[in-house]
Amino acid sequence: GGLDLTMGGPALMTFDYQFRKSPLYDYLNIEEAPPHGRRAVYNFIVRSTPDPFMDVLDFPTPASCTPARNSTTTALQSLSLLNDPFVLQQADAFASRLMAQHPDDVEAQVAAAYRLVYERPPTSAETSRAMEFVDSHQLFHLCRAMFNSNEFLYVD
Repeated sequence: GGLDLTMGGPALMTFDYQFRKSPLYDYLNIEEAPPHGRRAVYNFIVRSTPDPFMDVLDFPTPASCTPARNSTTTALQSLSLLNDPFVLQQADAFASRLMAQHPDDVEAQVAAAYRLVYERPPTSAETSRAMEFVDSHQLFHLCRAMFNSNEFLYVD
């Protein structure tokens, strides 16, 4: 729910620029970066220093033109999607949104999570497993797991 759909506008710089005999680009931590909620297409791209998170996810090399984007599946991508501060922040924001919409109703939170993440209602087995998971591990961890599921990452 935090995506800014505004089209156009200036690019966002998610790094600090310094000049020490040559340009130096240090990407900001998620806590330091200005909140923007814009798609990555609106990020300022540095050809010599790609964004580490986007680089892991097969971001095209900005130094050259390519007709098609490479597509890989690696362990590093899975680990980044599980532990990157941006993903953790988004899982926390999603869990907060679900709790605000459905306070004290775990079943409604699970149903809303499935509807928003997978665009379908959960089966009864999925509902019961998810509710058990939330009872023992919190809603944040369910959201984090859903963001890392094949059904969310790959479009059939």
